[in-house]
Amino acid sequence: TGDEPESLDPHLTTGQPEGRIFMALYEGLVEYHPKTMEPIPAVAERWHVNRDSSEFVFHLRKNARWSNGDAINAHDFLYSFRRGLSPEVASRNANLAFYIKYAKAYNSHAAFVRDPQTNEYLLEKDFADNAKPGTPAEPLSQAPLKPSEQEYPATAEEPTGDPDTAFHRFMHSPARLTLPGDAQQRNELLASNPKLQAAVAGKDFVPVTGEDIGVEAVDDYTVRISLSQPAPFFAGLLANQFFRLVPRKAIEKYGDQWTEPAHIMTCGPFRLKSWKRYSEIVVERDPMYWDAANVKLDQIFFYPMNDNPTTMNLYQVGEIDSALNHVVPTRWLDVVRQKKDYMEGSEAAITYILINVTQPPMNDLRVRRAFNMAIDRNAWATSRQVVKPLTAFTPEGIFNGYPRPKGDDFNPEKARELLAQAGFPVT
Repeated sequence: TGDEPESLDPHLTTGQPEGRIFMALYEGLVEYHPKTMEPIPAVAERWHVNRDSSEFVFHLRKNARWSNGDAINAHDFLYSFRRGLSPEVASRNANLAFYIKYAKAYNSHAAFVRDPQTNEYLLEKDFADNAKPGTPAEPLSQAPLKPSEQEYPATAEEPTGDPDTAFHRFMHSPARLTLPGDAQQRNELLASNPKLQAAVAGKDFVPVTGEDIGVEAVDDYTVRISLSQPAPFFAGLLANQFFRLVPRKAIEKYGDQWTEPAHIMTCGPFRLKSWKRYSEIVVERDPMYWDAANVKLDQIFFYPMNDNPTTMNLYQVGEIDSALNHVVPTRWLDVVRQKKDYMEGSEAAITYILINVTQPPMNDLRVRRAFNMAIDRNAWATSRQVVKPLTAFTPEGIFNGYPRPKGDDFNPEKARELLAQAGFPVT
C-alpha cells in the first residue's frame, strides 16, 4: 500500500511507495539483509575494500540477467551511475553518490582548470585553506583529461590487488581543482579569492563529465569505485534505489516512455506484469533472475491507497497481506499488535516545525526556545503510540556513538518567562 508511484525510474523518485516496488523490480551491486539491513551480495557476488575504505571493488556474478535475457555486466553499472549523476536527469538522490570522486563536480556542472599551453591542471590541495606557505601561484597537475599509460606509470602494489589501469592511476592522483561551470557563479567566487583569481587567469575551464567520476568497469565483471574520502559505510549506501541498475537499451530506445509495461526492462526477482494507474501494479516472478529458484512468491500486487482506515479494513478482511506500520490508525494499534505477522521497527524519520528565523518575532532565540518548551512531546508521543519524544534534530541510533543533546524539556513556566523577556508577556 502507499501512494501512486511518481515513476518506475529509480533515478527520479525518493518515496517509500516506489522504494518497495523497486526492491522487487531492480537490483544493484548489493541488497539489504532483511533483518540486519547490512549489505549482502546481489548482482555483485563478492567485494573487497582497500585499507582506508576509499576504494571498493565488486565482482559480478556471471549469471545475472535483465528480464529480456540480456546478460548484465560492469558496463551496465557504469551507465547507471553516470546517468543517475548527470545534471540532465537531476536526480534528487544524487547526493548519496557524492562520496565518489568527482561525482558532485559532475552533478553540479563544475569544471576543471587547464593550462592551454601545457595541458596541465590546477590541483585542489594547492588552494585549500591549509595549503603550505610558499605554494607557487600557479601549481599545476601532471594529469591530462584523458589519462594515458605514459602519464600514469604503474605502481608496484595496488591497494586492492586488482588490475592497474590508467584510469585507476588518474583516480589515485591528487584531486584536481574544480570551479563552478557557470561563469557568473565562478566570477563571484574568484572575486573573493585573489590568489585563485590570479592562478586561473588565461586558463581553460573544462567541464567535468561522466567519464571523470570514480566508477570504472575494470573488465566485464568487475566494477571499481574510487571515493574522494574514506567511507567505511559506502557499501551499505549502494542498496539504495538510486544505485539500482537501469537499462540503457530501453532508455535509449524509448526515452521517457521506457518504464511503460510494453518497454520496461528490469533485473530484480520480479518483472512488471501490469500497471493500471491509480488502481494496481502487478509484478510477477522473473525466470531470468539469477536466484529465481529461491523466489517464493509468484506475484505481488501493489495498491496505491493512502486512506488509512480503508487500508486497515482491507487488511482485516484479508484483501491485502501487508501494510506499513506508520499508516496504521492509532485505534487499530492494539488490535494489530496481537497478530503474528505484525512487526515493529525503528524508522529514520522525524516530525518537526520549520521556522523562518529571519523575521520577527522568530529571529529572537528566546521566542524560539519558548515555543520549543511549550510543546509537550511526551503527551504527543503517548497519543500517537508509535513515536518517541525528540529533543534534537538527529535521533539516537543513526550514528554509532552519537550522544543526543539533552535539549529543552516541556516547561510552560519557563516558556512564559522567555516570552516576557522578549517583550511578549503571556497573560
